[in-house]
Amino acid sequence: MAKVQRVCLDEILGYFDDLEDPRDTVNRKHPLVSVVVIAMMAVLSGAAGPTAIAKWAALKAEFLTGVLPLPARTSFAASWACCNRRRFRRVS
Repeated sequence: MAKVQRVCLDEILGYFDDLEDPRDTVNRKHPLVSVVVIAMMAVLSGAAGPTAIAKWAALKAEFLTGVLPLPARTSFAASWACCNRRRFRRVS
């Protein structure tokens, strides 16, 4: 049986501290790390794309707003579209 390792949200957020935000400063209403971590949680929960991620975030809004700034529904697709996927993979 695999050993379960629990991490807190602060550890996950810290992992993405060095992720460069490629968005124009006008479009930075929410920290990129919030968009990334919420998207990651949604995908791990079965979301398969920006629309599903936004729906998942809306369903979990009460929890999420207690720990992260909740981006607008359109932020997920817009933020992902401008990210350099190769650079993002290097963070891992």
